[in-house]
Amino acid sequence: MKRFFANWKLSRKLFIGPSVTILSLLILGWVAYDGLSGQKSTVENIFTRRFQSYQTSAAVARDITGVHASLYKIISLTNAGYDQKKIEALEKK
Repeated sequence: MKRFFANWKLSRKLFIGPSVTILSLLILGWVAYDGLSGQKSTVENIFTRRFQSYQTSAAVARDITGVHASLYKIISLTNAGYDQKKIEALEKK
């Protein structure tokens, strides 16, 4: 193997270093591109599926909280002896 490289011209020997460097950079670029593509698909998955599920569950929790507050208000007004028409209006709401 030593003899094989020893018989090369100096220009070919000097070309080995930059060639290896360029090849390494191309491989590194491909690995980085592949990693960023995977990251992009993961971020899209998080935004389109998981975040929408979170928004849906947050809306349900907000609605339940509103119903609970209204129900508590109706019970409190009933126990306090407020006007029945006002309480019925809240019940319909």
